[in-house]
Amino acid sequence: MKADGLASIAGIDEFRSRLSFGKSAWQIKAECAARALADAGLDWQDVDALYDCGEAGGMPGFPMAEYLGLHPSLIDNTAVGGSSFELHAAHADTALSAGRAQVALLTYGSTKRSGSYTATDGLSAAPPIPSANMELRYGLTTPGAYAICASRHMARYGTTAEQLAAVSVTARAHALRNPDAVAGLAALRIKATELTAEMVLASPMIADPLHLLDCCLINDGGGAVVIVAPDLAADRPHPPVWIPGAGEATRYLDNHDDITVSAAVDSGRQAFGQAGVRPGEIDVAMIYDSFTITVIVALEDLGFCAKGEGGAFADGGRLRFDEPGGPALNTDGGGLSSSDPGMRGIFLLIEATRQLRGTSTAQVPGARLAVSHGTGGWLTTRHVAGTVVLGGTSDGARRRGRAGRRGEPTAAEPRRTRHRRVLVRDGGRQADLPRLPPVRGGGLLPAVALPGRPEPGPRSPGFGRSRNRVRVHRAPAQRRAQAPGTAAGRARGRATQRGLPDAHGDRRRGSWRGPGRHAGSGALGGSRTKACGSRCSNRTAPRRV
Repeated sequence: MKADGLASIAGIDEFRSRLSFGKSAWQIKAECAARALADAGLDWQDVDALYDCGEAGGMPGFPMAEYLGLHPSLIDNTAVGGSSFELHAAHADTALSAGRAQVALLTYGSTKRSGSYTATDGLSAAPPIPSANMELRYGLTTPGAYAICASRHMARYGTTAEQLAAVSVTARAHALRNPDAVAGLAALRIKATELTAEMVLASPMIADPLHLLDCCLINDGGGAVVIVAPDLAADRPHPPVWIPGAGEATRYLDNHDDITVSAAVDSGRQAFGQAGVRPGEIDVAMIYDSFTITVIVALEDLGFCAKGEGGAFADGGRLRFDEPGGPALNTDGGGLSSSDPGMRGIFLLIEATRQLRGTSTAQVPGARLAVSHGTGGWLTTRHVAGTVVLGGTSDGARRRGRAGRRGEPTAAEPRRTRHRRVLVRDGGRQADLPRLPPVRGGGLLPAVALPGRPEPGPRSPGFGRSRNRVRVHRAPAQRRAQAPGTAAGRARGRATQRGLPDAHGDRRRGSWRGPGRHAGSGALGGSRTKACGSRCSNRTAPRRV
């Protein structure tokens, strides 16, 4: 594809290990960025647009610019989960094609495997949203949200568990051709062997009807993508991978919505309409595979098959790279068998670029067109879809020419995405990667050490994260009036009331536990027995209500 006015992907890099080995998410992002820029034949001072969704921690955008030593004239902080990077690529394409910047850098880094993660983290870690009282209180988990969609799909269209398993079987077949995926499976203590539908169905049930092998991996990882303006594409070390079309859409649960329909219906229509191509012309489909049902729903809603036929379409091996009948699916092994550190969208762009360069480990012969489709959020409840069409052949350029030049909306593209921007433009300075300050989780102040936070309670049934519980006591006993006496006597009385031993070792107010109070005493320093009453059955811990 050669088309004037289109931005293109010029550099890519993926963190090869599936474990971070002590590196922070910031370091993973920086290392991948350095290698992606080298892959594009560019340097740090060339970057004038930064796309960051803040997954490494802190406020998104400018902390990453500071860490890398960049002074971008454009910053985009779009953060919508796993599809963030498809939206980043679409926004960068718009900005670079309009001349607002020349080189855009997209980065991602995660230590989800090394850190702590539970099935409810994606739903309950952030401050609650208005609908949380209708979901979290009943124990909805991330696998549970997708299991509800899968159950409905089965009931309405007759999709079978074996057809869901076919998606995982195809992903593992492609992963076994990818040395990084094979090494990653070994690092995660997963046997790198071919899968069958029977093996998937024999794996433990996670959320009916989804089994363990219907669910993506949880690992560390990261990557980076460099997108350049049209006038820079010709001088790069690799052939350009153009971005002829993109779309984004949002969907959330409504009383009358079909939960088996995703936002891909709208984002795919926008992307294919803008690129001037049909789903049947796509050679490679990189589709977010958080769960097997995610792929089947996306295949239907993107138009690769009719609604309700996704299970049959995925079955029979037609989605393998060496089989006819359908686009090659997730040729790097996907999140099911290669890598999913929590937000897989950037890896979809990376592998699609490899395919159009002809360097994939499961290379589709003569691949000309690819689609990267990300799903951010959760099926059933709410999510954002991002679809990006990528092309690398002159044949694709002729199709794009029929759809109109960039910036002229087609019927499938009613509006364009706008950007946030930084008004001060600066050429920037080159970052010295070996001297980038390490950021490690162990050096941060633990949340439980922050003053004013309630003490974490035990885990609650159905939830993976400890919930804060308020420990309540009865009203403290009234302090007895002190009899008049000498000043020394009154001081001694005050000391013993606070739990402080007197000069004679008097500890009548409880064991010594620190300056000013004993363990469990309230603000007035009263003993537990007095505060909780004579019927309190727990003398060593406060009662919970």
